[in-house]
Amino acid sequence: MTKAKIEMHFQEIKQLSDQVRNLAEEIKKKVQEKLMGTVTGTKQIWNSECADLLIGKEVRFCGQLLEEADELLRIAVQMEEQAEKMYRMEMINQLLAETRIYL
Repeated sequence: MTKAKIEMHFQEIKQLSDQVRNLAEEIKKKVQEKLMGTVTGTKQIWNSECADLLIGKEVRFCGQLLEEADELLRIAVQMEEQAEKMYRMEMINQLLAETRIYL
């Protein structure tokens, strides 16, 4: 594999990782905004035990979404770490291939 291809693949993986990271951050932002709006809105118009149960379910659901967003962030970090390792190994292999002497 040429150095240009190694660089290209590395950049592609980094871009994918950035997209996953941006998606996770967007999910977290939207969930937090929606949760606050829902809780505040529900409390303003509906004050009962059922409202409290609904809010509790919404909070748990949003918590699950936030956990999934955190998992996406962990995946993005793992992608970057693996891409970096692969890049270094491929560059070492390329250097070895260039300097190899056949007898």
